[in-house]
Amino acid sequence: MNESAQPIQGVVSTIAARCRRCYGCVRACPVQAIRVQNGQATVMAERCLGCGNCLRVCAQQAKQVESARGAVREMLEAPGPVVALLAPSYPAAWDGVAAGKVVAGVRALGFDRVLEVGFGAEMVAQEYARMLRRPPEHPLISTACPALVNYVRMYMPELVPCLAPVVSPMAALGRAVKELYQPGARVVFIGPCTAKKAEIRDPQVAGAVDAAMTFQELAGLLEEAGVELAGLTPQEADEPLPHYGALFPVSGGLLKAAALHADLMDDSVVVVEGPDRCLAALRDLRDGNFPARFLDALFCEGCIAGPAFGGSMTPLARRAQVTAHVRSRPGNARALRRALREVAEVSVRAQYESEALTVALPNEREIRDILARTNKLTVEQELNCGACGYPSCRDKAIAVFQGLAEVEMCLPYLIDQLEVNLEKLTRSKEEIEKAREIAGRAQQLASMGQLAADLAREMDNPLNRIVAYAQVLWDAVGSDNPRREELATISAEALHCREIMAGLQGFARQREPQWEPVDLGELVRRALGQMEPQLAQSGVQVTVELPEGLPGVVADPGQMVQVLVALLTNSLEALESGGRIWVEARRAEGEAGLEVVIADNGRGMAPELLARLFQPFVTTKGVRPGAGLGLAVAHGIVQAHGGELRAQSKPGFGTTMTIRLPLDVRRALAPEGAKILLVDDDPDFLEQHRLMLEGTGFTVVTAERSEEALEVAGREIPDAFVLDLMMERNDSGARLARTLRRDPRFRRAPIVMLTSVVRDMGFEFDRNPREVLEWMKADAWFDKPAPVQELAETLRRLLSGAAEGTTGEGGTGVSPVLPDTGETPVPPEGGAS
Repeated sequence: MNESAQPIQGVVSTIAARCRRCYGCVRACPVQAIRVQNGQATVMAERCLGCGNCLRVCAQQAKQVESARGAVREMLEAPGPVVALLAPSYPAAWDGVAAGKVVAGVRALGFDRVLEVGFGAEMVAQEYARMLRRPPEHPLISTACPALVNYVRMYMPELVPCLAPVVSPMAALGRAVKELYQPGARVVFIGPCTAKKAEIRDPQVAGAVDAAMTFQELAGLLEEAGVELAGLTPQEADEPLPHYGALFPVSGGLLKAAALHADLMDDSVVVVEGPDRCLAALRDLRDGNFPARFLDALFCEGCIAGPAFGGSMTPLARRAQVTAHVRSRPGNARALRRALREVAEVSVRAQYESEALTVALPNEREIRDILARTNKLTVEQELNCGACGYPSCRDKAIAVFQGLAEVEMCLPYLIDQLEVNLEKLTRSKEEIEKAREIAGRAQQLASMGQLAADLAREMDNPLNRIVAYAQVLWDAVGSDNPRREELATISAEALHCREIMAGLQGFARQREPQWEPVDLGELVRRALGQMEPQLAQSGVQVTVELPEGLPGVVADPGQMVQVLVALLTNSLEALESGGRIWVEARRAEGEAGLEVVIADNGRGMAPELLARLFQPFVTTKGVRPGAGLGLAVAHGIVQAHGGELRAQSKPGFGTTMTIRLPLDVRRALAPEGAKILLVDDDPDFLEQHRLMLEGTGFTVVTAERSEEALEVAGREIPDAFVLDLMMERNDSGARLARTLRRDPRFRRAPIVMLTSVVRDMGFEFDRNPREVLEWMKADAWFDKPAPVQELAETLRRLLSGAAEGTTGEGGTGVSPVLPDTGETPVPPEGGAS
């Protein structure tokens, strides 16, 4: 059953579902006819020899051979004779099954005649003997192996004149059948060779053989027909029968049939087997280093080691069965000579032509560039380990250039990348843990905020009434009443409770920052100015370091001064008389940001308190403690600014508070090179607009949901956003835009909204466009699908405006881009959310 979803191309193809990135076929292929794409090794029909080495080495059985079973089955079912040609190795096709039973099985399938290709070997052996009786002008290469012939014609075309002008034994016998023994019959070759499937299509052989089957395919046909070889009575093949030609599949069999002799002292004839030895001999011949006059070469270790044998017999065991079969058959020299005279008029000649492949080769710079992609920057870094299937790193780089290999096939590089990724994963895990901690703290703060709001609301009126009645009683009792002091205490404590409630309301109702460019040093000076009376009264020394030339930040100046005052107050209250406070503004190390550090040499904090420092109602104050909300509020403000508030403290060694804020950096970039984040819940639309925007020169990253978009934005830092207004599950581009605007990194980033439902929502854009764009927090909008050129031009214009500081904040600063609808828009009553 064919498991491949792809049509078979050429003799051998890959079953994609089984291919597992082992690259064994790449290593085994003598001509690099394997292309690796997306980890799948596919056979390139135009480069393949059909040798079947990839079949032999593939442990996953992911390679399959072009099947002729269907065509042969149709031949047997159709009228007219069909002749089977059994390769000389057929006695070794089944372990423990006599050669005569194989012949009987083939006849049982319906073949009219069963001939042994060994007789074809006798025919071509005569021709070789005739050619070698006189020394040839140049060395001759045997042409019995189609894989070897294909290699010479495709990869060493300069050796084509050395190919002996003789067809293979299969083709010789096929011609004899068609011309002499049974004209009009269809001929089927059965053997262990996959290259025969390509050979029968060669113009030199065309018409001599109609189909080529492997022994494995023959086994399949026998199984379909219910034929069991073990139970058959042995039969002899049809005449003419071979003698020494039946030894053709073993080493030197052709020489034996041609009565040629090759021994250790004879340098005129060389016998080689196997791809490595064959190619080495061919290279010597090409380079003029081959002294012999005849090269008998087979790409397999003899045909008894062909790639399409079934079973588990070793080549040595197969050799024994073939030679035993030849010994069991009494030689009849007279009958053989008579049979050879009968076919003397059948031509066994061939004229081979070059089919040279043209292969592009990279120059040295291109090779070095490809090697650099796997961190091989020097010759010493080229390990030449062969794990990719290529003998050297340079060979693999050439294959990458030619589109045959992938950079990722390099095992040492993958190991290095794995180590890098593991390191990144470790860092990511730490960041996730940190984010989880921050998220848990934020959730706790949110819960506390809601509780604080409810508590403040419920306690406000009772406290006011306590204060009022305490005042009434104070006025009612005389000045000499001893209870008057107690009434004063009641009033003071109630007023203190009211202050706590006011703090709770401030914590619960933190307003959204009002962004503007500010000088951090100026904010520090304003905070110190507000704290000046307390600092002067305390006698604490304050050291301030505000270097010149610090860049500005985008912040809410009122909120940031509130944070600084809260931190200075905490430091002041933690100090004894004669203590000291240090205040410093500086650049953040390794990041695009600034830091304000407020440190003191006070009593410090215990580790268990430090872990809960930014939670509401946590305080270190003793007498008349505060509400414990100052640091919680400060932490929330800094986070809303896209920053971080950190505390370091140790009992007896003081406390250091660090505020880190991102810079307001205006990136000077060409609008065409900008990075766009495209967000839409429709994957098809997302891909379509991504391709179109990339086609106009932008770099595009995508997301399908707001949560994913925020994650991508934090990682990629886009220069502009194109958002879908309405998405699934109540997801909204407008809500996403508001979140992005609260991030100082994207405060000025252009936002373009895409929608097809604006009018359905009740908007009439022409009447109040700025109001609607302000609601969207967008700078422009387009109907879907947006005209790509107009969208690209709008993005370029908005990006240019952003570089000048004139865009962002929902269309404030540039003219909004509105489609010409001819309608008059107004937001629906009450606005949209």
